[in-house]
Amino acid sequence: MTVEELKAEVALFTLSNIRKFPCSPTLKDDFYSLWNRFGPDCARLYMMPAVWNGKVPVPSTVLQ
Repeated sequence: MTVEELKAEVALFTLSNIRKFPCSPTLKDDFYSLWNRFGPDCARLYMMPAVWNGKVPVPSTVLQ
């Protein structure tokens, strides 16, 4: 996966679909907090390492 592909993948995350995304409750809570405090770009940036390192599934495979 390239950096551009990774950016496109995390762009799929929204407040509504992160609820059903298979990741830890802590990751979800952090995502919500960052979204509310700093905006969607920050929250999506936070998710990049987890997707890149394979700790969570690739969003396009889960969020259909």
